[in-house]
Formats: sequence, C-alpha cells, structure tokens
Amino acid sequence: DMEYRIVRGDGAVLVVRDLSAWMPAERGDGGFFRGAIQDITHLAELRQQAEEAASEVISIIDASLLPIIVIDEHGTVQRANGATERVFGWDVEELVGLDVGVLAAGLTQQQHSGYLAHYLETGGASTPEGLVVGRTREVRGRRRDGSEFPAQLTVAEAELGTGRRQFVGIVMDLTEQKTTEEHLRQMQKSEALGTLVAGVAHDFNNLLTAIRGGIDMAQEFPDQSRWLEIATQASDRAAEVVRQLLRFSRRDEPQQIELDPAEMIREATTLSRETLDRRIWFTSHADEDLPPILGDPGQMQQVLLNLIVNARDAVLEKAEQQPGTFEPAIQVSARAQSIEGVPGVVFEVRDNGTGMTDEVRERALDPFFTTKPADRGTGLGLAAVTGIIQRHEGQIRIHTKLGEGTDFGVWLPSRRREDSESPFAEGREEPRWAAQGEAPAVLIVDDEEPLGAIAAAYLRSAGFEALAFTNGDDALAEAGRRRINLAVLDVNMPSPNGWEVLAALRRRDPDLPVIVCSGFADDEDARGRGATAVLAKPYTRAQLVDAVRTALSASAEGASEGR
Repeated sequence: DMEYRIVRGDGAVLVVRDLSAWMPAERGDGGFFRGAIQDITHLAELRQQAEEAASEVISIIDASLLPIIVIDEHGTVQRANGATERVFGWDVEELVGLDVGVLAAGLTQQQHSGYLAHYLETGGASTPEGLVVGRTREVRGRRRDGSEFPAQLTVAEAELGTGRRQFVGIVMDLTEQKTTEEHLRQMQKSEALGTLVAGVAHDFNNLLTAIRGGIDMAQEFPDQSRWLEIATQASDRAAEVVRQLLRFSRRDEPQQIELDPAEMIREATTLSRETLDRRIWFTSHADEDLPPILGDPGQMQQVLLNLIVNARDAVLEKAEQQPGTFEPAIQVSARAQSIEGVPGVVFEVRDNGTGMTDEVRERALDPFFTTKPADRGTGLGLAAVTGIIQRHEGQIRIHTKLGEGTDFGVWLPSRRREDSESPFAEGREEPRWAAQGEAPAVLIVDDEEPLGAIAAAYLRSAGFEALAFTNGDDALAEAGRRRINLAVLDVNMPSPNGWEVLAALRRRDPDLPVIVCSGFADDEDARGRGATAVLAKPYTRAQLVDAVRTALSASAEGASEGR
C-alpha cells in the first residue's frame, strides 16, 4: 500500500494509491505483482488543506500573547503555547500529559476536579459555583515555583471530528490590572472617607457631650445610676463608629471571611446615617435567615457606602430642583436570590432621585466617569464598586428611569467557611491556678496612663495581680525580675512599641501568653507576630477579664499536654 505521484499522458500530475501484492508462481521460484492503482488526487488535496489549516491554527495559538491550553475530557493537558511557558514557568513538553490542576491554586484547584465531570454529565448545567465551560471567570493561577497570581479564565469546548471532546482554556494574568484597581480603590476610599468623617465628627461631638454630661450628672447625683448608663451607651456607640471607620480605612490584603448580610446592612446604615441630610427618609431592611457570603468586610462596606452616597447625591440634586415639594428617600435592603442555579444574596439601594439617561447608565460604571461637578466627585466610586464585586464573583445591575430614581442591585454568591472551634468555647475546666487560689501576675503596658490604670483595676477586681507600665523598657525590666503569667500590650507606643516588647518577651519565655490591644491590629497578623489573642479597643471589663482567663486556660492546657 503506497502513495506516489504519476504524470498522466496529458501532463497532469496525479496522486495515486498503489494497492498490490506479490503473487508467487505456481511452479518455480518466480512470481508477479497483482494489484490496482486508485486516483486519490482529490483526497490528497483535502488532506493537505486540513494539514495546512491545522498548522495555521497551531501557529496562531503559538503566536498568542495569552496562555492557551488544550485539555481532554479528563483534564489532561494535550497542547499549550509558548505564552503558557512564559506565564506559568512550565516547559510545554513537561506540561503535556499532566493534569491541568497543576496550574490552579487555592479554591480554584479544589473545585477543578469536579468541573468537567459535572459538565459532561449534565450537558452544561450550572455547578454550585456557577457555569464553568462557556464563560469567563476570575481564578487563582499557580506558577511552577509555587507562587500564585490572579487570572481570568475562559473555557470553551472544541468540537473535533474524531469524536474526542476537548476543551480550550485561555488565561489572562490580572496581576497588573489588580494593582491598578487597588490603587483606584484606595483613591476612591480616601474620597469616601472625607465624606464619612464630616458626618462622624458631628456625631462624635454629640456622643462626647452625652458622655461628659452623664459623668457630670453622676458626680452631682451619685445615687442616680441612669446618668452612668447614658455615658456608657454613648461610649459604646462611639466605639462602634470608630471600629467601622477603621475597618473601612484598612489597606490590608482582602480577606475571605464569612459575613452576615443582615449585619452588613446594619453597619452600613450606622455609618451612612451620619452623612445623610436630615431631610432624607432613610430606611433599611434585611430578610430573616439570609445565607452568609464570603468576602472582605471592609470592601463590602465600601460597596454599600458608595451606593448609598451615590443615592444621597441623586435625591439631594432633585430636592434642589424641586424645593419644598419633593420628599427624598433612600431604601437599603438585602434578600436571597439564586442566579443560574447558584444561591446568593442581593443587596439593593433604591432612591427616588434624578435617575439617569440611557447614555449615563451605560457609562456609570466606567472609571473617572461622573456627572457631578469637579469639586464633588472623581468618578471612581462606582468603578471601585464594580471591581470589588467582580473580585467576589458577583454581579451588579442598574435599573433607572430619568426623573424617577435609580435601583442598584449587587448580587453575591452565598458561601460558607467551616469555623474552627472558638477559643472562648464554654465548658472549659478551671485552670490549676484558679483552683489553687494563686493570683496570676499580668503585665500591662500602655503609654496612656489612664488606660493602663483602668485595665489594672479591671483585672485586680477579678482576682489577678496587675502590674501597669507606661513604657516598654520599664515593663521588660520588671519582667526580668519576677514571674509573669501573661502580658497585655498596647501596640501603638513610642519605642519600644508593642511588637518590639512582644518579641523581647517571647525571647525570654516562648510560651508566655500575650494579648495585643489595639484599634488597628489584625488578628491574623498579630498571631503571625506571636500574639496569643487580639483585643480590640475600646474594651469592657468583661471582655478584658474573659480574654485573660481564656489565654491563661489555653496556656495551662498546652503545658499539661506537653508534660
């Protein structure tokens, strides 16, 4: 069976298939060939065209600046281009034959194994995480050296005449884009903070007046406890406002923690009320038993506050156009809703303001686009909202009618994260020091003398021995002279600061429980630096005593297990 070219009598060149066989002679050693020659010129031309087309496709794939990866129905890499090698650090020859999951990181890698199987079984129905094949989504990529990066992945099925099902994935490295988005988000956050601080400053003056007034009246009428209750309530309210402002202003890496949608609505409402004109009728509502979402609390708060501020500007603009006849109103709500079979929560911010034209609505989410005067906005608010929502794999929609108002809807997928056992779990046995009546010595370091004195008083009233210092050097000197069972440290102090004191204490006693107190410290960061726990300022007596008891109990249990 051979193929070759022949020249016909008229000069035409043909491609033929020679099908022949050797036939031995009936007598003697001789023989002859017997067969047929078939003209396959047309088939050869079609085959050459197919080979050229395949070569062109391969050339196009290899010329792409984006990684393009072809996998089979089992997820095994069949082909990859040079950009894949450049972005992921794998030699293409090494990558072929491996499971494509080696290029994924984190949750993306965990979910990968079930994606194709689910797609092939259901014919494209949604997975719990949403559609995978036939859509573009954000994922986490992993390079060969183990480093991770944000990426955009588009997957499509490739129909092949061979009957084999293959899938093509196109990857875009989003590292630079995310850096730019974060820069824009911080710019917008600074703009939003200015708006918030103006309202909060007014509220703080009222709260300080209530605190000072309550204390003055308590001194005047010591037998009337309601004055101290007024001061306590006002201080709690002030502490909550500060906590929310600090959470909003953080520049930490985005977190993925379980968030309660109803609590998100409450927090946004608390901060927003201080920035809203008293003429605005502001209401909020969250349905009961809403499923949690996974997200960054500061970024989620930024989304809601931006939408509320946007609504505020719209209703106030309409109020200026219709003085005395218009009643501005804003409504914030949260309800459960599934999209493409994926459960989630929709946050809505509705206003009865000016509304938008179709042209404005189409550009409303673009960076730097704004219809406000130059001194009232940069056009970053809604662009920042869009970036945050996309990072959380959510969606944003705008319903608006010129002259009647706007309804912004933000949908976020519902997800849960298994919580580890709380360190404040009930039912712990009393530690040995409590049973034996020993008074643990607690070292308190805070450069604000009144705060250290109050913390010491809290602990002494609970049966602890408390030693308060206003600087780290004196505290370390005392710790070198005597037994210390636990330390409570303020972070933001002159040199040595709280972290430096913590490090010095750890060098002396690696097992010493240390509680860090701060309005800024992040729990994960603090534990990474060696802290046993973080206590947010301001704290109550019960919170401090509970934190100290829990840390000492955990330390005693650890020592018991180590013996």
